[in-house]
Amino acid sequence: MVLGPSRHWLAQRLFGPKRPSPCGRHRAWPMSRAVTALVLALGASLPAGLGAAFVSTTPAAAQEEPRRPAAVRRAEPAFTEKQRINANTVGVVAGRIDSSYLAAAQDMSAVLDDGNEFRVLATIGKGALQNVEDVLHLQNTDIGITQSNVLSYLKKTGELGPDIADRVRYIAKLFNEEVHIVAGSAVADVRDLDGKKVNFGEKGSGTRLTAELIFEALGIKVVPVNLVQSDALVAVQKGEIAATVMVSAKPSPIFDILRLKGELKLLPIPYEEALEADYLPTRFTHEDYPTIVPQGEMIETVAVPAVLAVYNWKKGTDRHRRAGMFVERFFGKFEEFRKVPRHPKWREVNLAADVPGWQRFDAASEWLAANAARTTAAAGPDQGIDAQRRAFQEFLASQRDGGAGVSAAQQEALFRQFLDWMNKTGAANAPSPPAPSPAQAPAAGAPSGPRLW
Repeated sequence: MVLGPSRHWLAQRLFGPKRPSPCGRHRAWPMSRAVTALVLALGASLPAGLGAAFVSTTPAAAQEEPRRPAAVRRAEPAFTEKQRINANTVGVVAGRIDSSYLAAAQDMSAVLDDGNEFRVLATIGKGALQNVEDVLHLQNTDIGITQSNVLSYLKKTGELGPDIADRVRYIAKLFNEEVHIVAGSAVADVRDLDGKKVNFGEKGSGTRLTAELIFEALGIKVVPVNLVQSDALVAVQKGEIAATVMVSAKPSPIFDILRLKGELKLLPIPYEEALEADYLPTRFTHEDYPTIVPQGEMIETVAVPAVLAVYNWKKGTDRHRRAGMFVERFFGKFEEFRKVPRHPKWREVNLAADVPGWQRFDAASEWLAANAARTTAAAGPDQGIDAQRRAFQEFLASQRDGGAGVSAAQQEALFRQFLDWMNKTGAANAPSPPAPSPAQAPAAGAPSGPRLW
């Protein structure tokens, strides 16, 4: 039999003289390599169809796809669990470590935690304005805590696009944050800051945004600087800057942390018409800041509501599903936020409250519509004064002009002043703060002292 060139070469390799190795010893081909080469050569020498069939019946070629390593196969259940955990985790971007936003997000994480079934991952953020941008752009950020005036600012500036109102929604209005303007004792009035250096907080923060809008609305031209609040308060004490603006739910712990006393003061902010659209009237008392506000005095200021913001995801998407999971649990377990050790500010939240200028996320609207009776019964303590509010509205309507020309914000300011007057004069019908339920009463050994918000 005459061998072809390839088969002749193979025979020589298998049965011919052994090759000397570099060390002088003869070396033969390893048997496994020899057998593999023989099989392939024989298959190639057969007719095309038969050769292909011959090769395809070898064990290595018989499988449709290669088997994965055993380590990968054993990891499959764990990989599925990892996917489930990620699918059930919602990211909430908050604020700095000393901010009321982060305190709120930490409460959400604690109350809504359900192991691998649902988790809230609270992350430190850079402030109200940056949080909206993070909600729009960051992959693992589903929800952000921001200020209600951010949307009107972004509409005006267009810095995040002209369609910002269509891309962002809100889930719920949270607590109100008071605007603090802290100045040296030599500054008597907020208008005395005209032409002086005033700290607006860090870039991207809600404080910077609010400070800019308030001074613009009041027509006061200051020289803004951007410092962290701890540095800014020290700079005010040293006289390096005239004042600093801070937006934080009262009482802010930073005053206690820095032990700020009489050399600093809180400046009153007049509730003028230019502020009515985005802010609410409020005040600081000695009970809020014993070392700064004298006993029996009150300092007028304004507050801006905090809101839970979310991207306007389309129904059927995974991100919409995640946001819907958060809505279901946050609304469904909201009564837990009103219990110790959660901060009493949660008791002021009314989930059904609207935020002017914003549109509510569809999953939140649907939940509220389906649970209308439940949310009415669970309304915050501000709803406990509904009778007084109705009486006040009837009083306005009974006036000669029926209250014409009085804006909603002015009515709210008058109503708050009316309640304060009733409380101070001891009027019989004055509403009193809601008594905590047994579930809300402080337990023995419960944490006490100021919270972050």
